[in-house]
Amino acid sequence: MYKINLLPLELQRDLSIDVKGLVKRVSITVTIILLLASYGVFLYLGYLTQREIADTQRYLNQITPAVKKVEAIKTQRVKDEESIKVYQGLLSARLTRFPLLEDLNHNMPFDLWLENVDISYVASKDAGKDAQPGQPATTTQAAGGKNGPVSPPLPNTLVLEGYARSVPSIGFFVNNLYRMPYFSSVVLNEYEYEKPPKDRYKFKLTAALKEGGR
Repeated sequence: MYKINLLPLELQRDLSIDVKGLVKRVSITVTIILLLASYGVFLYLGYLTQREIADTQRYLNQITPAVKKVEAIKTQRVKDEESIKVYQGLLSARLTRFPLLEDLNHNMPFDLWLENVDISYVASKDAGKDAQPGQPATTTQAAGGKNGPVSPPLPNTLVLEGYARSVPSIGFFVNNLYRMPYFSSVVLNEYEYEKPPKDRYKFKLTAALKEGGR
């Protein structure tokens, strides 16, 4: 059955649908919704990231004192190990002197005695322009003081001062030192006669130790 609209044209309703316009409006609406949703997700992820960063920073602040203590302990341990090595080296070098001193005692004439025994390191003439013969060399700490303790050089010179009742006793003692395996050279630096009532000869001699003092 057909319906006939007898109303004038100006009163008739336009029932046609603009499909293109409708699709365009729907597309714009969906795009806006997606943009708003993406922005919301971005804000939420940013919030979670900020919370994670804050939690991490708080954790780092809590463990920083402990980390510093551990680092200090490790640094002190390294220094202690270096000090122990230096001490062991010095102790080993000192232990090698006991046979030397015992042999000195066995090779002294009965009328000769020692007043002073000095074992030290003496710089050679080529050690530097400022180095003076007979003067102990000094060792300096590395720049910054971060390289730990510096092991001093091993002694290379033995200086003996003492007294004897006669000059032959001094010569006999020097000759005995020459024959000992510890020295590369022996030099009588000075001797002086002290008149009675002392009636004795004061002497000083220098012996160069072989490498390692052995």
